[in-house]
Amino acid sequence: MKKTAILFYLVWGIMTMLYAQKKKIYELDLNFKSPDFIGEQVLLRTYNLTAPVVLPDGKIIVFNDNRFDYINEKPASGNVFRLNRDGSYDETFQATLIQQIGLYPVFKVFPDGRLIAVLDKGSSGVMLKIVSFNNKGIDTVYTNQFPYYVDNYAIQSDGKIILFNWKMGLFRLLSDGTPDNTFLFQKEPGDTYEGESNNRYASLASDDKIQVGIVQDNTVKIRIYGKDGQLEKKFNLRQNGADFSTVDRQVMQVSFFPDGKIFAKARTWAYNTNSYVFSYFIFSADGSLEKSNPFPTAETDEYSNIILLADGNIIEPNRKMPYKIITSTNEAKPLIKDSALRPIYGRYILTPLANDQFLLSNYVEGLVWIDGSGNVLQKSNVRLAQSKVNGVRALLKNDQILVDIQNDFNADLYRLNKDGSIDSTIVYPSKKPTLPAIYTQGFFDTLQHYGGSSNIAFAYAKNKDVYPLSDGSFILNRETERNGIFEYFSNTYRIRADGSIDNRFLRDSAATVPLPNNLFLVKQWNLHPNTENGRFIINNEGQRVNPQNIFHQIILINSFVSYWQLPDGKILILQRLNDKPIFSRLLADGTLDTSFKHISTDTDYSSGLKAIQANNKLLIVTNQKLGRFNHDGLPDRTFKPALHVSFPLTIHEQKDQKILVFGRFGDDGHTEFLRLNADGSLDTTFILSKEIDPKLISSIYPVSDQEILLVYKGRIVRLMLDCASLQPQINASKTQACANESVKLSIEPVQGLNYQWHKDNKELTSAGSNVSVSTSVAGSYKVVAKDATCGTLTSEEVKVTFSPLPEARLAKITPLVGTNPAAGVFSVILEANTGTDLSYQWQKDNEDIKEATGISYEAKDSGSYAVKVFNGGCSKRSEALFINITPAVVLGSEQQESKNGISVFPNPNNGLFRLGLPTELTEGKVELFDVMGRALPFHQNADEFQATHLNKGTYILRVSKGLKTMTTKVVIE
Repeated sequence: MKKTAILFYLVWGIMTMLYAQKKKIYELDLNFKSPDFIGEQVLLRTYNLTAPVVLPDGKIIVFNDNRFDYINEKPASGNVFRLNRDGSYDETFQATLIQQIGLYPVFKVFPDGRLIAVLDKGSSGVMLKIVSFNNKGIDTVYTNQFPYYVDNYAIQSDGKIILFNWKMGLFRLLSDGTPDNTFLFQKEPGDTYEGESNNRYASLASDDKIQVGIVQDNTVKIRIYGKDGQLEKKFNLRQNGADFSTVDRQVMQVSFFPDGKIFAKARTWAYNTNSYVFSYFIFSADGSLEKSNPFPTAETDEYSNIILLADGNIIEPNRKMPYKIITSTNEAKPLIKDSALRPIYGRYILTPLANDQFLLSNYVEGLVWIDGSGNVLQKSNVRLAQSKVNGVRALLKNDQILVDIQNDFNADLYRLNKDGSIDSTIVYPSKKPTLPAIYTQGFFDTLQHYGGSSNIAFAYAKNKDVYPLSDGSFILNRETERNGIFEYFSNTYRIRADGSIDNRFLRDSAATVPLPNNLFLVKQWNLHPNTENGRFIINNEGQRVNPQNIFHQIILINSFVSYWQLPDGKILILQRLNDKPIFSRLLADGTLDTSFKHISTDTDYSSGLKAIQANNKLLIVTNQKLGRFNHDGLPDRTFKPALHVSFPLTIHEQKDQKILVFGRFGDDGHTEFLRLNADGSLDTTFILSKEIDPKLISSIYPVSDQEILLVYKGRIVRLMLDCASLQPQINASKTQACANESVKLSIEPVQGLNYQWHKDNKELTSAGSNVSVSTSVAGSYKVVAKDATCGTLTSEEVKVTFSPLPEARLAKITPLVGTNPAAGVFSVILEANTGTDLSYQWQKDNEDIKEATGISYEAKDSGSYAVKVFNGGCSKRSEALFINITPAVVLGSEQQESKNGISVFPNPNNGLFRLGLPTELTEGKVELFDVMGRALPFHQNADEFQATHLNKGTYILRVSKGLKTMTTKVVIE
C-alpha cells in the first residue's frame, strides 16, 4: 500500500476553544496525619478579648483580636465564631478571620438576629471597619477611612452609626459606612474636643438620643442631642450650686443611667499613701450632684468602665471579680455568690442580659450565666485555643521532620515521621534558659498585677534558631521572650542525633552559629552570672580556637550580623555599619572580594539575603522590596517584582528558576503565598488547592518542588503536587479506521509542560509540542511530557490500525419493461460487483435507499444512482450513474399507437421510419432516447426520420409542444 504521509497541525491558536487546560495544583495530602498540637487558652491578657454578643435566640457570637485555631477541640480557624446556648460550638455559623479588630468594638443586635459591628476605630491611616452579620456568618464588610482619630461610636436602632471625633465632634454614617448628610449636628460655640480622649464621652439613650460629656475648662459639660443631631439640652455638672470642678481630680468616665441621671468616675492622688483614690459621683438628670462615694473595693480597675444598672446601682468590673455596688449604702458585693468561681488569669468580662441576668466570660475557664442576685444559672466550659505549632525547623537525613512546639511557656522539639506521625523513639530535652533571681522576684514579677503568681513573661522560652549539622546533630539556640524594657536571655545547645545534649557545647546566655570547616561562632552576653560578654570561635569539640582569617576576624566584632556561604566558596557578609545593613563579599580564604560592590539596605528588620539562585544571583530584601543582584553586587534590572515586604519572607527557588514566596505584604501586612517567574513577575500558573486560604497559613517549609510543608490553621499539613494526575492521556477519535480516513489524536494540555509525540518509540519531530495530531498511518502512538518539577511523564500507547477499502463498481445494467404493459411501467436493473464478505447499500441522489441492500437494485425513477460496497468496517462508493426513466406507452400494435395520436411505421424498422402526429403536436419537438435516458442523434426530412448506427433494441420517441407531451416506443431490428 502506498505510504500516506502523517498530517500534523498546530492547534494552539484555537486550543482555548477546544480544550479546558489542566493546571498544576498543589493539593492537601490526606495521607499526612500530623497530630493536633493544641495549646491552652489564646491569651492571658483578657483585655484583648471583647465581651460576647448575645443574640435574641440565646446564641453567642465571640470576637477576639487574635486567631483561634481550635474551638472546643475542633479545628475552626478564625477570631469570630458562634456558640450555642449551652456554650457548644455552633458549626452552622462560618468561623471567620477578621484582621484588625480594635480593643473596644461596638455591636448592635436587631430583633431578627442580624448584627452590625463597628470593629475598629478610625485613626490616621486606619480604616473604620463596619461588619454586617446574618444567621450564617459575615454578610458584608464596609470600610471607610477618616482623617482624624475616632474616640468612640454607637449604633442607633435603625443601623446608623454615631461617631465622636476631637476635630469634627459628632457625625453619622449610614450602615454601609457612607456619610449621612441628613445629620444636623453643629458644634456649640465655645466647645472644644481637644486634649486626651478621656476628656470626651458619647453614648446613646434607649430612644437613640445622643448624650455627650466633655471635660473642658475644669468643668464637665453635658450636651443632649436628638437622634438626628439637633441640640435639645445643654448644661454643666454642678456641685453645691457651682460647676463641678476637675482641678484636683481626673474624670475617667462620664455615663448616663437609663433614667437620665449622670455618672462620673474620677481619681485623685492621695499623698499620704502615694496612691490613687477612686470615687464615683451621681448627678440628677439636670446636672446637680446627688451623691459621691469612694469605691468600696481595693481592686478597682482604673481602665474599666463602670456598668450602670436601671435600679441605680453600678457594676465595678475590678481586676479579677466584678462587684455590684449598692449606691444607696456604698456596699460592694461579689457578683457571683460562689466563691470558688474565680478566674485563674485576668478577670471576668461582663455582659448584661435581659431580666437582670449577666453573662460572665473568661476564655480560660468558660462562660457563666448568673441572675441579679449572683446565683449561677448555667456554666459551660468553652475551650478557645491556639495551636502550639511554631513551625517546621528542619528536614532530617531520614526524611523525618523536626517541628517546634510551644508547650505552655516552653518550646519543645518533636520528630515526625514522613507520614506526619510522631516518632516516639526520640525525646528531645526541654530546658528553659536559667535566669538570675533578681529578674524573677519583686518589682520584676510583672504578672502579679494580672493575677499571675510567678514571672511567666521571663520564663517564656522559644527555640530561636535550629541549625542541622552534617552528622545528624543540630545546634539549638533557646531564648526567653523579650519583655518590653528588659533584655532577653538565650542558652545554646548541641543536640546529638539520638536526642541527648552534648554538654561540650552548653552555653548560658549565648547563641551559637555554625561556620564552615566544623567551626562555630559563640555570641555571649554578660547578662547572667558567671558569663562574660564577648564573641569567640569553638571547634567541633567545643574548644576555643583563634581566628584563622579575615572572615573570622569580622564575625568577632559587634557590627557583624550574619553570613552566607555561596556555591563558589565565597562568603557573603552582612554587617551593620553606621546603623545601616551593608552586604560585602569575601573570597574563600577570607580576604575582601574587591570585585563585589557593597549593597546597602535600609534598617528594616526584614533586610537580609533570602535566597542564592542557581546562577549565583542573590535575592535580597532592601528598602522593603525584594530585589535581585548580580554576581558583582549590582542590581539585576531584569528582575522587577512588585512586592512591598512588611514581614520577613520565606523564599525557595525551584529547579525551573521560579521562586516560591511566602510572607506578609503591603501596608496592611496581609499574608500571601505565591510564586514568581524568573523575571520577578507573578506566576499565574501557581495554584493552591481551593481548601487553602493564604490568610490562615502561619509558615511554610518547602521540602522540594513537589512537596511543601505548611503550618495551616494551626496544624502541620503537607501540600503535594500530584504529578501522576498530570500524566498525559491520549484521546483518539478512533483507533480502527479505513485507509481513506484520518485519525485525530489529542491531549488535554497542562500549563508549563512541554510535549513530544512518538510513533513506534521514535520522535515525530514535526509534531513538536502540539496538543493534537492527525494521522493516516498505522502505528503505536504516545506522548512524552517534560516538566522541571515533575520530570518526565509518559502517556500510555495508543495503537492505530487502518483497513483496506473494498472494490465498488456498477457491474451491469439491464433495462426491463414492466410485466404489465397496460400500466406503462418501465425500469432498469442495476447490479454491483461480487466478492467475498461484501454487503451493499444503494443510493439515489446521494441518499441511502431504504432496504436497498442487495447486490442488485431495480431503478424505476430517474436519478443519479450509486452503490456503496462494505467489507467489514470499511466501505467504498462507486461512481454515480444517471438513469433517465420516462413512463412510456407500450406499443402492442399499430392500432394502439394510432389511438394515441402518434403513429410510427413501419414499426419495427431498420432505423428509417415515418411519423404521424396529431394536430396539436404538429411541428412539435421530436426526441429519441435509449433506455439509459441518453438522447440519440437522427435526421429528419419532413415527416421521415433516419437514425443510423443504432443497435437492435427498444427506444423511446418523445414529441412535445408547449405543455403537451406524448411518447411512444420504436423497435429497431
